[in-house]
Amino acid sequence: MKKLEVSICRCPDCNNKLEPNQERCEYCDAPLIWTETETGLHIRIDVTDDRDEKIDRDSGKPIAYITGRNGNVFTSLSICKRALHANNQYKEADEMFKRVLKSKSWDEAIDIMNEYVVLA
Repeated sequence: MKKLEVSICRCPDCNNKLEPNQERCEYCDAPLIWTETETGLHIRIDVTDDRDEKIDRDSGKPIAYITGRNGNVFTSLSICKRALHANNQYKEADEMFKRVLKSKSWDEAIDIMNEYVVLA
């Protein structure tokens, strides 16, 4: 594969600056897929997850694996949003995102995310 000149690449999830062909975003830990097209190098989030469980059996909610990740609220929010998108719950993801942005504390934000996903 020829090396393409890319001025600035940004994570589609958190807008963090990326190096070309980086496998995961260093900030939000989003798994990235790079594709080369006629117009240049494009990035998208890989919504497939190598974890066995994607839906919690008891609650029926998607599982968001935030344990051991960057403790930033925006990182956790991105992971939760990806878990919802991976399960075709786009409306819920948008609703959760807006509610978390309006929250006044980390605890309130976590409580809101926990309404939509199971935090693991």
